[in-house]
Amino acid sequence: MLEFFRKNLFINSLLLLPFCLLIRIKGVIKPIPYNFVSERESSIFNNLMELVSSNWVQGLLASLIVYMQALIINRLCIKHRIAKEMTLIPGLVYITISAVIPDLLSLSPMLIGSTFIIIAVHLLFNTYNSVAAASDIFSAGFLIGLAGVFYFPFYYFFIVSFISLIILKSFTFKERIQHSVAWVIPTLLLWVWEFFNSEDLMVIPDFFRENFGVNQVLFIQDIKSLIISVLIGILVLIFLVNFSNYTKQKVTSTQKKISILYWVMAYSGLVLLMIEHLEYSHIFSFLFPASIFTTLSLLNFKNKIVAEIIFLVLLIVVVIVQFDLIQL
Repeated sequence: MLEFFRKNLFINSLLLLPFCLLIRIKGVIKPIPYNFVSERESSIFNNLMELVSSNWVQGLLASLIVYMQALIINRLCIKHRIAKEMTLIPGLVYITISAVIPDLLSLSPMLIGSTFIIIAVHLLFNTYNSVAAASDIFSAGFLIGLAGVFYFPFYYFFIVSFISLIILKSFTFKERIQHSVAWVIPTLLLWVWEFFNSEDLMVIPDFFRENFGVNQVLFIQDIKSLIISVLIGILVLIFLVNFSNYTKQKVTSTQKKISILYWVMAYSGLVLLMIEHLEYSHIFSFLFPASIFTTLSLLNFKNKIVAEIIFLVLLIVVVIVQFDLIQL
């Protein structure tokens, strides 16, 4: 299967959609609804959940969002030459690992917010050594603020964006102001909308009060969280060890962009300390860089059969979980 999606063809991008729908089919035929607590969510997500109240429709919409994210990730990797080949494998891997845990099959604010984060990173990459990057810098800040409106911890991604811009270019004072103002605008716009519509819950102070805090509960509470934590820990270790393999024989711009993906991965772990109400869906913030690093690892295998076997094992695991042969 990897060999088929290795080629960057339009028809292959289209075929990612039925693959996505099939591998995430449990989210439609046997949906697991998101652990929805309206007091913790922003009014924009509350209104969305009222509009899309059917669980199977939420599962279908979640699959379509994942497919769109996969296309964006593929576009990012191809345009910025992250991989040594122009391939659709990053999106394929992202779709696959997004279905490993049943909790990731539902429509959640983390899933929606991660879409804006992926696009924001793409825009940040566009600013490399650019003297006319005001539009991308402003848009990236706006999208990060918009992601935060859906999922509060994404507000903290603003720090990663600042670090990224410092790495990528000469980040001027004027650009820092532009980026910061853009980051605040979505929250202000939502607050104004809520005020004039007399919403019961306001982004300020209700959304901030319910979500601003520190994690006082250990994430590893049961065998499920233990297995997930161990697997993620192993993956992180593999990615760290392979940093030189990912960046060798690549131009400086690509090396810097890969290093930023490590900052994105670091964010997904460090921000756990700032999440008072932790859900498994937070893993979406890790899946984005993980799918790219996994692709780089698969492409580094000289024997393509080994890469195919690894991906086949991953598919088997997903199928086992989908049919409840292993309860997660």
